[in-house]
Amino acid sequence: MRRVIIDTDPAIGIPFRDVDDGIAIVLALKSPLLEIAGITITHGNVDHDSAYLACKRLMKITGDVKTPIYKGSKRPLNIAAPASSDAVEFIHDSLHSQNGDLTLLCIGPLTNLATVEKIYPGTLSKAHSIVIMGGAVNVRGNIPPFFRAEFNFWKDPVSASIVMKSNTDISLI
Repeated sequence: MRRVIIDTDPAIGIPFRDVDDGIAIVLALKSPLLEIAGITITHGNVDHDSAYLACKRLMKITGDVKTPIYKGSKRPLNIAAPASSDAVEFIHDSLHSQNGDLTLLCIGPLTNLATVEKIYPGTLSKAHSIVIMGGAVNVRGNIPPFFRAEFNFWKDPVSASIVMKSNTDISLI
């Protein structure tokens, strides 16, 4: 069983917004192959507070009362003054205590992870791996008008760059 943290910007249940993160969370919760250490919330599909509430509602609907949810980044990374959050501290503490046995599943903008790396350099290298729903490499993106960017990287390109440059095993999906 793989121990994971899901970093996400869920908008499930919010009219005219994507449901992909919510569906991914449900699938992860029901997978016999994954153990969810926690869910960290970031800005993205909707504002941070709406994403947090959407995740809380989803967990209630699934009957999951044990998986902790941590509030994270409310806006793209401010490199001059990266702000810590419950999510940043949870990711940092978890990576240090799991001895390379924790995978980060990132299905939103990468602000929480980049903030961890800015405040605590080298922390992301302690992850077993990072799996990212993001990036558009040699393919068409999903952001008009020219479709050259993918939404999660477009939402916070500085954070995407920081995470991609970390010394970690990264898979882009």
